[in-house]
Amino acid sequence: MMEIVTVMVAISVVTVFFIDAVGLVEKFKRWLYYLKYSKGSPYKPYSLKPIDCSMCMSFWLFVFMGLSLPLYYHEIFVLSCATSLLTILIRKICL
Repeated sequence: MMEIVTVMVAISVVTVFFIDAVGLVEKFKRWLYYLKYSKGSPYKPYSLKPIDCSMCMSFWLFVFMGLSLPLYYHEIFVLSCATSLLTILIRKICL
């Protein structure tokens, strides 16, 4: 059980770091926008769910990670929701 909690915390910290702190996803979205449209047009922000939301991304990352763990599906769902809530706490502490 302790290794599952470690995985939850690691996923939450990594998603908050890459999505909220570094802004890696925002740079990727800008690159996609300028790839689709010309460089002369002004950038209009858009949502690229679930990639640009750290809470959504941590949920889905733990769902896919949980499929490799010896857990039942309802346990994976509950732990994925807990990972999303943990992401909110880490974001408030770190940022």
